[in-house]
Amino acid sequence: MGRVIVLGMLFVALTASACSAVPAAAPTQAPPTPAATAASAATPTPAPTARPTAAPTSAEPLDALSQIFRGWLGVKSFRAKITTTTSTGAVTEMNLDAVMPDRFHAVSKQFEVIIIGATYYVKIGNQWQKIALPKGFDISSFDIKTLEAQLGASTEVKLIGPDVLDGAPMVVYQYTTTIKTPTPSTLTSKVWIAVADQLPRKMESTPKTGGKTVIVYSDYNANITIDPPIK
Repeated sequence: MGRVIVLGMLFVALTASACSAVPAAAPTQAPPTPAATAASAATPTPAPTARPTAAPTSAEPLDALSQIFRGWLGVKSFRAKITTTTSTGAVTEMNLDAVMPDRFHAVSKQFEVIIIGATYYVKIGNQWQKIALPKGFDISSFDIKTLEAQLGASTEVKLIGPDVLDGAPMVVYQYTTTIKTPTPSTLTSKVWIAVADQLPRKMESTPKTGGKTVIVYSDYNANITIDPPIK
């Protein structure tokens, strides 16, 4: 399951064009009435809610994160939204469905791809084509043992601490490692691990060359089906 992180970044390399997003304007509120103002003054303001905390699974961040990575082996399916910003500011987005160990469906504005085992399907226009996996696109190389080896060779692994993501308590780790395929790259990554199930909910990876990749994970073990689009 550790292959998920690297595979998501690999799919991102297939995209080229940029897209943009415009934040929604905040809704305006009517001024309070005198009665409401008086009631507010009479009611004491509650103390802020403390941020949820969780102790790491091990005293050593490297051991804790390695243990978490191994726990992903039990995941059968998931979805991810992958947003990549290049060093020049171009933004691409992609949605990825995955059924482990070897079925993936990636969709963006630029392409649609399905991978089943060693077979690669790409949609060109309205037509699907079946081709061999591109050279260097070796899914088997993204095994959890490979990721653990890279993590073990990291120059830096540390516990950032507790955080909250979408209302759920998280524990955040950061590490720097070198990805050897498909293109050698040194990445500094932050990963948000849900306290409830010890599975990742978000990862931010920043290569030394600039830019950023953000992966948001959801729908673990959902009923996802990925079939060949053509025979």
